[in-house]
Amino acid sequence: MYKILAHPTMIHSATWLHFLVELTNILIFVQCSNYSNKRAHGNICNSLCKEGGFIKQGCIHHLTTVVVDGILGDKKIVVKWKNPKWPDRRTVEDLKIMLGSGGLTNQEKMSTWKELIFSSMTTVVGEMNSKLPDVEKDIILENMKAPLIFDEEIAASFLSLTENDEYTMLGNFQELQHFPKLYGYCGQAYVMEKVIPYSSLFPAFVRKLGWTRTVKLAISFLDMVEELETAKGGPLQHCDIQEGNFGIADDDSIKLIDVDLILTKEKANEILPQPNCSSNSDCEFFDCNSRCDVERGRCLGKRITSNLQVLCRDIFKSSWPMSGLFGSMPSSIRPVMTSLLNDCSSARFGSLPFGHQRVQVLVRNLKFLLKSSQSN
Repeated sequence: MYKILAHPTMIHSATWLHFLVELTNILIFVQCSNYSNKRAHGNICNSLCKEGGFIKQGCIHHLTTVVVDGILGDKKIVVKWKNPKWPDRRTVEDLKIMLGSGGLTNQEKMSTWKELIFSSMTTVVGEMNSKLPDVEKDIILENMKAPLIFDEEIAASFLSLTENDEYTMLGNFQELQHFPKLYGYCGQAYVMEKVIPYSSLFPAFVRKLGWTRTVKLAISFLDMVEELETAKGGPLQHCDIQEGNFGIADDDSIKLIDVDLILTKEKANEILPQPNCSSNSDCEFFDCNSRCDVERGRCLGKRITSNLQVLCRDIFKSSWPMSGLFGSMPSSIRPVMTSLLNDCSSARFGSLPFGHQRVQVLVRNLKFLLKSSQSN
């Protein structure tokens, strides 16, 4: 990866844009050169690298992430490089030694390699896949576009990609409707469904959405929370709920476009309990906060914030100078809606599990109020 030495606010915007264009050109060129030299592998390489295969339309850079959007065939896509970890020659050679010893057949090598993949993914998703039957593991590998035939070079390349938090989360939860479609990878670049950034509505356009579209987006947000809370292996905890981490699909459904701070229950239980705290403010991991045991001076594992509470607080409600999704609503529902939002964004509400009766009643009331408001 090429390091960015200046922030866009420090240089002329036209110069920054030119730099980004050149950077993405270099990244794609290097990726495709590695592919032609058999140093990069993946199901999307041929389409991405052939002349006229990928029509680039735009690019952005944030910290260690470079994103290029465009057209690939009949699909609108984004290509991401996110803190890439390139497999070195030692990784490839170690893999060859590990799988080449003992006279393993290709089928046995493939089986051992699959075990290595799921072992690697435990750093991201924990042990939730360890007891899955082989058929379900194969579905995950299919969703991740894992190679179907064994080769040490290809195996090492894909194995290093599974250390990418976002790619692994996307591949493991493709059955969730609010996760974007994952189309595949080429080397350390991965390709996913393109959606409109939800943040592009703010602050100028949120009041121009119209109430019908606002209702549709709000209900999709609530459905997204329910999907996260009822995911396989236990609830998923979104620790970075902000406008920039959501997208809007063509059907106005909400998509999660930055998922590396979504934690499985097991990973949350690993990360949240931390030593050395004197108050709850010392136990904050982005939007995932836990309680401080002051007597022991240790953060407890139980969350005191929830996906729904943070959604109500940071997406639905307005907080000057930002306008939330409900910044403009019909006057006929304002008193009831304000009461519901104040309730669900409160600190006490955040400590309740999603299945709690109070939470379920509030979600039903929110959806009922939203739907009935369209007929008034």
